[in-house]
Amino acid sequence: SITSALKFVYRSSGVGGLYRGLGPTLIAMFPYVGVEFMVYETLKRRWEMHVGPVGTAALLLLGAAGGAAAQASAHPLDVIRRRMQMQNMEEAKRDDDVD
Repeated sequence: SITSALKFVYRSSGVGGLYRGLGPTLIAMFPYVGVEFMVYETLKRRWEMHVGPVGTAALLLLGAAGGAAAQASAHPLDVIRRRMQMQNMEEAKRDDDVD
């Protein structure tokens, strides 16, 4: 359960353990949001130049394209973040098993 996981992290790593991975998460957010915004706005401007006013369906499509590009670019940072979060939990679990 979530409660038992929080207790485990707190016991094994203290309050700092609850925030493990926060730095990489914040660092990964900036390129994600930047790429998403850039792709969406670029596609929207081009749509308006070549097709005309952007309707709701087009906005959804352009937003999906921006989100897909952002996720593709941010995925390596997300993998690193998750590994950092799990690494110390595995070490703490081994230490707990030894005690």
